[in-house]
Amino acid sequence: ITLYQGMIRYSLKEIGVILTKANQAIQTLEKYKVVFDQSVTNLGALEFEELVTFQEVTQVIHRIEMVLRIKNEIIKYVNELGVEG
Repeated sequence: ITLYQGMIRYSLKEIGVILTKANQAIQTLEKYKVVFDQSVTNLGALEFEELVTFQEVTQVIHRIEMVLRIKNEIIKYVNELGVEG
């Protein structure tokens, strides 16, 4: 199935393909979440000892960005799946 809106054309993929990609994205999100939680815990410990550096802060911000990107990818898959998702 191909959808059109003005000059924009989008071909829908098969449900099985989308589900596979969505599952992979969810697994990736879970891994990113573990890494993010570790970074926040580390930052908290360093902050308690007043040893936080700019690098630790930017590392946590980077982890947040990774989680947000994969979240947006998952939302895209859920929208494409519709009621099948």
